[in-house]
Amino acid sequence: MRMIEFVDDAIAPGRVLVWSAVGAEPAAGDGAPPSLIQQTYLRQSWAQRAAGAAKPRWWGVAADVAGRFDRDAMAGVFAELVRRHDAFRAMFHVEDGGVEYRQVGADRVEFVAEDLGTPGTGRELAVRLSEIFDRRTDPFTWPQYVFVTVERESDWTVLFSADHVVIDLYSLANVGNELVELYESAVEGREPQLFPGVRYAEFCEAEREALPSPEVLTESVGLWHALAESGDGTLPGFPIDLGDFREQPRVAAYEESVLADAAMTQRFERWCRSHGGSLPSGLAAAVAIASTPAGEPFRTILAVGTRPVGPRSTMGWYVTAAPLSFPVGDDSSGLRATMATAHAAMRTIDRDIPYAVVTDRLPPELGFDDASWLSIVDFRSLPGAERHTEWNLRAVGAPRYVTGGDLWINIVARGLTAHVRYPSSDEARKRVLRFLDTIADIIAGVSGAE
Repeated sequence: MRMIEFVDDAIAPGRVLVWSAVGAEPAAGDGAPPSLIQQTYLRQSWAQRAAGAAKPRWWGVAADVAGRFDRDAMAGVFAELVRRHDAFRAMFHVEDGGVEYRQVGADRVEFVAEDLGTPGTGRELAVRLSEIFDRRTDPFTWPQYVFVTVERESDWTVLFSADHVVIDLYSLANVGNELVELYESAVEGREPQLFPGVRYAEFCEAEREALPSPEVLTESVGLWHALAESGDGTLPGFPIDLGDFREQPRVAAYEESVLADAAMTQRFERWCRSHGGSLPSGLAAAVAIASTPAGEPFRTILAVGTRPVGPRSTMGWYVTAAPLSFPVGDDSSGLRATMATAHAAMRTIDRDIPYAVVTDRLPPELGFDDASWLSIVDFRSLPGAERHTEWNLRAVGAPRYVTGGDLWINIVARGLTAHVRYPSSDEARKRVLRFLDTIADIIAGVSGAE
């Protein structure tokens, strides 16, 4: 799945329908808590709103589908998606520092379309829809998301945009697959081929029941302090120097690069496994070598997935974070030695420690809000993954101002893709492109043709 800023998305113009939920009321007696990351996020969002500093935080997904568009079928698709996943029926309210959670009844959701006509060119359409997404993705107003379809003569585009509180990157890809599969099965008159849905509320309840002990939390907080102290006393920024934008944030730019095609990805994964590592640890090592001098520690914050394992479908925000640091080997040892240290460090990560609880215990001077994240996500086992290129499936983000960068590496059916968000400047872009080229060269260097 690609990742781009939404206003850069070249959506072909057509008739635009904005779909709204109607007739929904909270169900009685739900009482499930929000997840801990939701709770922290909602408190922060409420404080920003009170201070007049609230900004859109939505993420979205778009898919292009061939064939004539059936509006009646799609109305039922949106309702079925929301019925399948309780994360999309959650209502939140913050009062006196607490977060109240209620849920819309699964059988009470219907969708109606507002016809906007054909508003301009692809670029003009993206700007218009971005404004709609800004207004319609309020974390404190249900629904925190909006569906849009763009109908053309022989194909159509479906878009889903949601505030971050109910979605993560993997869920976005899953939304794209479920929307297309539910639609195609409806118009073909067959049962949809989807995994059974799992309630996000189950994860929220289990998370609180399994909270780490005070001793474990204290140890985890110490790891974050150690990560900061191994550098300049703050948590790490982007792996390479992008320039100093702390006093003057810039509009975020996105850069996308294919690090390896599918065949090279398979060879690289085999190389990693045959040398005692894994594809994720090999990728982390390649990033480290491309950015960090030999003998010095590579430092980052690693995004860690927490969703249930197995053939089940679940939507929500299933992410924690962990401090990651490992030494980069000298030039003579190559990728193998660095991958070994990366693999060992990544195996010690406890995915059951909610970072939202830990970061509440970190002092502001560590600079958590300005720190850089590394995300490595494998989408290959996701249903429909082999059709992502056919659908031009892409994650799209709201425009935002940033002071530093983040790196996502996605493992997809077509290979390895890297996506960087960084402060928009010509010099930063040049440095990002060189960085991504270096990572690709390191991967190619151990993945020669067989």
